[in-house]
Amino acid sequence: MTLTELTNGTIYIIGTGEVAKAALYKLVKLYPNQSITVVASNRSGGLNLLAENISNDLGAAHIGFKQIDIYSDAETLTSLIASTAGSIPQVLFNLGSPYLDMILMQIALDTGCHYVDTACFEELNTKGFSYKEQLALAPKFESQGLKAILGAGGSPGITNLLTRFHDEHRPCESVKIFDYNGGSQNKYPWATNFAAEDNLKELDNPAKFLRGGEWIEVPAFSERFHMNDPLKINDTTNVGFNTIYHEEQETINMVFPHIKDIYNYMSFGDDYIKYFKLFRDLGLMGIDPVSDGQGGEIIPIRFLASLMPHPRDVAPLVKGPAGMRVETTGADKNSDTLISVWRMLHENCYEDTKTGAVAWSTGVPACLFMDAMLQFDGAGVFVPENLPNLNFELFTKLSDVYGLEVESFLDNDTKVSL
Repeated sequence: MTLTELTNGTIYIIGTGEVAKAALYKLVKLYPNQSITVVASNRSGGLNLLAENISNDLGAAHIGFKQIDIYSDAETLTSLIASTAGSIPQVLFNLGSPYLDMILMQIALDTGCHYVDTACFEELNTKGFSYKEQLALAPKFESQGLKAILGAGGSPGITNLLTRFHDEHRPCESVKIFDYNGGSQNKYPWATNFAAEDNLKELDNPAKFLRGGEWIEVPAFSERFHMNDPLKINDTTNVGFNTIYHEEQETINMVFPHIKDIYNYMSFGDDYIKYFKLFRDLGLMGIDPVSDGQGGEIIPIRFLASLMPHPRDVAPLVKGPAGMRVETTGADKNSDTLISVWRMLHENCYEDTKTGAVAWSTGVPACLFMDAMLQFDGAGVFVPENLPNLNFELFTKLSDVYGLEVESFLDNDTKVSL
């Protein structure tokens, strides 16, 4: 089955944020007859705005929109999906909160849906993540002939997949992943690129990396270095990167235990780090309730997130490059370093889906992974590194469909086909 053959089934998109918007716009453009229902799990304002945008921008009147509090009323979503169930399995597509992953996977099992998400499960009101609980559902998906793919976005997602292609090209001993955002805007002095609470939690976690087969943990923002031209676009900007811990490090280690060094880096400007450390020192990254001084309580990080500009307001203002870089070395110390870069421009992404590059680079690859997932007959729970049929040939074909620009080089700048 391919995505174009799913027209008798429905794709249920969970979420109304910028990532969901990017995926919805791309799917409507490519598959205008596809049945899609968008479900908002909390605020109705985002749902109404997305419905208005998709109608005005693309003239899509056939998309359904539902307001369901999935946290407290999962049964209503289960009943909605069951009411449209047919001979062709549907897809439950979580482009909203990672706190919903386990609830939605159970709904997928209860209704006979395939499942896709872009971020690892997290417990509500905690910090940290792990795929263990989601992967433990693999036998249930297998027994029902259903497929799920986890972490199927940009990072995690494309970065994992490029690591897989590098290892197939020649076995890797070390992988370094760089997430670069060179975009800028002049209105907001400090803004997050996606859901503020999730973004703040992710960056406040300790940084971890695998070195020599052993996990090492260091405080957040404690390790920083600079690099010129990370995306090989002849950019001489001296880009600052910090060590972080990110989802793909867990699954790369799981699928490729022979890779002994796994690092993940994210770019930040000096001002961004200054603001972040100030918020942290003021206690605004806390996840436990504190007094609001008026007889009530607030959760500091949630309060801080509420003050941040919404990503949809920032997206049309941002201009400049963004992308990812995967750099690996082989077990042979004399072998060349292999580098793959994935390039975007914020303004091009906004023109395509009315979202910035950060949301585009999650929502659009998620559609690519869903498309690939539907094109094989197996069942189970997968991550990008072990999705059975997604070889480099199919990835190249789907990249052309969805508009991804990826190139690979040796460290002497010789182009390579993976």
